[in-house]
Amino acid sequence: YADHRDLHSFPTRRSSDLWDGSGRMVDNDDICVYSNSAGGSYKVTATGDGANGFEVANSSGELMAYRVRWNDIAGNSGSVRLQSGQTLSNQTNANTESHDCDGQENARIRVIFRQQELAAASGGFYAGVLNIKIDPE
Repeated sequence: YADHRDLHSFPTRRSSDLWDGSGRMVDNDDICVYSNSAGGSYKVTATGDGANGFEVANSSGELMAYRVRWNDIAGNSGSVRLQSGQTLSNQTNANTESHDCDGQENARIRVIFRQQELAAASGGFYAGVLNIKIDPE
């Protein structure tokens, strides 16, 4: 929401979170963005809780980086890579009439773990926090 409420939280564990040893892991989450600004424009800032931004850690403190992409429509075409702590401005398509977008998603968060990072990581459970903040423009 454009009024600083929590936008979305990712599931913490799913059976699909297991890497099969090849390729990358990608999670696409289509979400609702509401804005009370005229025209539905907004800006988005993503931050990770890792020392270097977007990282998850295992119980031994080993880190694994991931990438985050944002799209102001539900879908991959036109998505933009985000840098932790940097604001992406001039986003459009927010719903200006309904806080729940009448059940229609209008943006996408894409989290990508690249094969290089996955292959180099020790086995185990990794956890981290990704915060997404939406502000009206």
